Amino acid sequence: MSRVYRLPFKALNLSSAKQDLWAITTGSSLDAVLEEIRLDPCASAITDFNLSINLFTGSFSAGSGGSSLTPVQTDQADAAASFSCKLQNTTQTAVGTGTLKNKDAGAWNLVNGWVWQPVDPRHRILIPVSACLVISLDTTPSSQVVSGCAIVSEGSVQG
Repeated sequence: MSRVYRLPFKALNLSSAKQDLWAITTGSSLDAVLEEIRLDPCASAITDFNLSINLFTGSFSAGSGGSSLTPVQTDQADAAASFSCKLQNTTQTAVGTGTLKNKDAGAWNLVNGWVWQPVDPRHRILIPVSACLVISLDTTPSSQVVSGCAIVSEGSVQG
């Protein structure tokens, strides 16, 4: 059975620069799966922020300038997550001699919010061991205060 973890943030101040919202890095023994992302509505004027979901494997340079975010167990009896998460890296993760795969992209409408939630469980995004999945804010037309949550599972992941 897989363990499920939440990666929430509340009232995060975005600058007007590209940044990694979440950078989820797996360890050397367990893979993980991105189950869902939610970015809340936060404005009354229509503005779109471009987003991408990128998987870095092999050699990559982890982003910096952000803060560590401790994954929160959905079931309080579960162990702590084996993956780590950084929030709001202002120096974005970069590919080295490894591989970068763009897994998805979209536009977050600040009036309506944005949800990434696969209808079919086979469409979830696997984060292999020793890899980094980054949910990246690719454009920020203006400063904004935002909230959201990503949900990640690890363990015996089954579709």
